[in-house]
Amino acid sequence: MAAFCILFSIIGLTIAPLLGIQLDEAIFTGPMFKDGWSFFAVPLAETEIPIMIMSYLGAAKTWLYVPIFFIWDPSVYSLRIPPILLGVISILASYSLLTRIAGRRVALFGTALLATDPSYMMATTMDWGPVAIQHVCLIAALAFFVRAYQASQTRFLAAGAFLLGLGCWDKALFLWMLSGCALASVCLLPQIKRFISLWRITVLGLFFLLGASPLVFYNYSKPLETFRANTSFSTDDLAQKVHVLRGTVDGSAFFRFLVEEDSPNSPNTVPPRLLGEHHRNLNWYALITALCLAPFLLFTTYRRAVLFCVITMSVAWVQMLITRGAGAGSHHTLLLWPFPLILIAIAASAASDRLGRAALPFLISVCALLCASNLLVSRTYWEKAARNGGPGPWTNAIFSLAKRLPAYDVEHIFLTDWGLYDNTRLLTKGELPLRIATGPLMRPDPTPEERAEAGVILGFPNAIFVSNTDDRQNFPQVNAHLRTLSAAFGYRREVLELVPDSRGRPCIEISRYVK
Repeated sequence: MAAFCILFSIIGLTIAPLLGIQLDEAIFTGPMFKDGWSFFAVPLAETEIPIMIMSYLGAAKTWLYVPIFFIWDPSVYSLRIPPILLGVISILASYSLLTRIAGRRVALFGTALLATDPSYMMATTMDWGPVAIQHVCLIAALAFFVRAYQASQTRFLAAGAFLLGLGCWDKALFLWMLSGCALASVCLLPQIKRFISLWRITVLGLFFLLGASPLVFYNYSKPLETFRANTSFSTDDLAQKVHVLRGTVDGSAFFRFLVEEDSPNSPNTVPPRLLGEHHRNLNWYALITALCLAPFLLFTTYRRAVLFCVITMSVAWVQMLITRGAGAGSHHTLLLWPFPLILIAIAASAASDRLGRAALPFLISVCALLCASNLLVSRTYWEKAARNGGPGPWTNAIFSLAKRLPAYDVEHIFLTDWGLYDNTRLLTKGELPLRIATGPLMRPDPTPEERAEAGVILGFPNAIFVSNTDDRQNFPQVNAHLRTLSAAFGYRREVLELVPDSRGRPCIEISRYVK
């Protein structure tokens, strides 16, 4: 197990500094630093206690990082090493859970897949979803519940319930997995009914509410706002969500999203190396095989574990399929983890049981093959990240920007595109006068109020403007709209500096507007 945890950590640490910090990855820092903001907070004396970052995103991660940033200055490492450690905790919790429900062979197989899985590694390390706390809360809670059932000890039940509540506060989408686990538990009720009592149900409910109390308080203060603002259904993107599911399972989903691919004219393009480039692993085919074997696995000693995995995944993924505006990103699909990998491990172990003396060599061979395919994809991610950096919001030019902005002694720094605020504010410890100025620039025909706002922004005498270059805009045409408005108000644009990424490509512009 130690080897799996070390391997996961090494892979994450080698990729972490190569990609820029994306805005969503740093959004939890909103209440931190000078002039911090909170979506919802409780006033206390002369300060505020942050509760929610968005209507569905709690401030659990904010509270986790307050002591971290107190002793370790904000940087790419202080931001990304904690999620890597949370990933290690999830791997250890998965091993504990699988050992208790399916035996040591399945536990070693499943955690080996999890520790080498490229999708799990990339999403956990960057944690823009966020998913790291979600996985720890779910897997550790299930491990506590199984231990509570097997040892008949209520304290483990309380710990698991608290973690489930904490997961709901961290991000309300946790309810997808929670509802799947709840329905799976009901289906297994005949096996666990001897453990159930009124006292234990009370403990379960009380400690769940304790963990979820910030979310409950928010929805009490703003009646059911989490659900009213985020619950709508649609089947428009079914094909896309199925495609995302496959890409997340086979490890290909984050190419072009997290790391930039080689271009034909790229000076950094290199010939294929030994074993070539690998954009997909073998997990998709392994999962399909495991699902086909699932009906037969119901007649083995793994019956309960298989039922739990299949029911939980099915209930959660159906909710992803029908929820409007959610489930179409790999960070959503990844909430299903580690259940797809557990099912693969169980299927391989069950198949090996029928092979007699060849059982262990077969199991080791299958596990080694799948892990090797995982590592080859992770190597390709590392090579692309080292060679090309990240596209769009993941550009590592953000690090250079954070170093150069303090040299400008200005009263206002206007950010004119999405993806530049929270990450720049994090890297500069909230010490710069950053202002978001995208409002008047979102459409070619701004309202009179938006035009007036643009005139005020352009009129500040001691200000600079930061924007992505035209070929890297996140909100299309905001640069053109700003140039049009500035000309209408009689201003001329002067580019002060082009900020490059690690490859020397201009990615971010620093400019000012003068009469």
